[in-house]
Amino acid sequence: MGKEQCLHWIQACGHGYCIGSVEGTFVDGEISCLLFSGESMILECVDELESQLSKHGSLKKLYFYHQNLTTVFRNTMFGPEGRPQHCCAWLGVASSFPECASAIVPEEVTKIGRDAVLYVESLIESIMGGLDGLINILDSEGGFGSLEMQFLPEQAATLVNLTSRISIPSAKSPKGVSGFHFPGFESYPENNSSIKMLEAAMQRLTNLCSVLNDMAPICVLNHVFVLREYMRECILGNFKRRLLVVLKTDNDLQRPSVLESLIRRHISIVHLAEQHISMDLTQVIREVLLSEAFSGPVSSLHLFDKLAEQQSGSATDAVCNWYIENIVKDMSGAEILFAPLHKCFKSTRPVGGYFAESVTDLRELQAFVRIFGGYGYGLTGARGSCWEHAFWRPDRKRGKYEADYRYGHVVGFCIQAGQAISFDCLLAEAAGAVLEEGAPLIHSLLAGVVKHSPDEIPEKKEIRRMRRVANSVGVISDHDTEWVRSILEEVGGANDDSLSLLPYFFATFMTSNIWNVTAFNVDTGGFNNNIHCLAR
Repeated sequence: MGKEQCLHWIQACGHGYCIGSVEGTFVDGEISCLLFSGESMILECVDELESQLSKHGSLKKLYFYHQNLTTVFRNTMFGPEGRPQHCCAWLGVASSFPECASAIVPEEVTKIGRDAVLYVESLIESIMGGLDGLINILDSEGGFGSLEMQFLPEQAATLVNLTSRISIPSAKSPKGVSGFHFPGFESYPENNSSIKMLEAAMQRLTNLCSVLNDMAPICVLNHVFVLREYMRECILGNFKRRLLVVLKTDNDLQRPSVLESLIRRHISIVHLAEQHISMDLTQVIREVLLSEAFSGPVSSLHLFDKLAEQQSGSATDAVCNWYIENIVKDMSGAEILFAPLHKCFKSTRPVGGYFAESVTDLRELQAFVRIFGGYGYGLTGARGSCWEHAFWRPDRKRGKYEADYRYGHVVGFCIQAGQAISFDCLLAEAAGAVLEEGAPLIHSLLAGVVKHSPDEIPEKKEIRRMRRVANSVGVISDHDTEWVRSILEEVGGANDDSLSLLPYFFATFMTSNIWNVTAFNVDTGGFNNNIHCLAR
């Protein structure tokens, strides 16, 4: 049936409806006759139209316009008037595209099938891009971030300081301090549009997740597209990219507490989507965090023996390298000093964007342990122990160990080794606090086992392993001795005869001229040139 005939049928339907309704209203004597004739004409027109459309018209004809469909979808689906729930209809038409192929032309089946698959892949790419965009909108500073900024402790402290400096009349008005949002600011009339935008993004995200979760698999020839799996991979990839982006700032490493806050904010958005998806997205988040903290073979996750070719995760690797280079080695020359009294490192100049105490206190290190777990903490401790390994080098020709006898280099290296021990001690205390908070039974079990373990020389392998685990979470009181002892065992120097020379080595340091330029700082509880780290 042609287009003109379809229009005639539609016009006839409308004309019959008008006759039945209008004439039936104003003509009293012939109302029943005209209504009967009008209704019969409508029924005949609709039946005939449906039969003609089912015979000559079909969704498979949309194949010839699939490029236009793709363009329209991309421009309208996630626009102001877009409806994400229509994704099913846009994707479902692809199943009928192969019906346009002629049986006598075999090449058409291959070509049309390939076009149908590319059409579905293109639409899925656009849908997942829209899902990425909705998550990023909610995770931005204009989304959920605008609601969190008013609760940051640092911002509250800064606000109090600024308020105390300004004059009394301006202190009475919130507008006296610019750039700070007071609780409830989102209820102001001028912020109405941003809140509506946030609500609209949340509504679209939940609707899209519901639609994709309930959508049946799309079958095109021998290809099957399961939208739920695409959605899972999209959320996983988005979280991984977000983690690597927020890990670094313009200046340098992101503070662990801020990084933890940003990760929790993103996880809350994932949990919002998870309510409308029949799959465990929390497990997806754990997989990403585990892959960034540990990328060795899965079979060695719970093995204590270290692998020579084991590669670490990119995220925790970047964090660990930053701490070793900027805190332990002080590559930036910020004059890093360990403050035993405050249990942190201090610097006279900023290290990147922060002072050393703002990234090495126990609260920041606890946030680091909560993010990357024991594997990230273990990698940082291993990087620190590399400095101890480098001090004693095996001389294969002479069969003994020799050190770098240049006095100045030895002193500097020993101070760095002491800083590494101090940093590992802070990490162990932070890990122990996190373990005691999250798993108090395991923490108390480790403390009890170590307390009653026999002091055997040489120790059994199981007891030695238990002591190392307990020492890594700060359960053993003498952390430094256990850590140095474990390092010496790894390099094979625990039972070496050269250790008998250590008292002479210490005596040389105690009688050196380095103490003539050393002063004790009562504010930090240590010496001004970190010489107290040499004693460790």
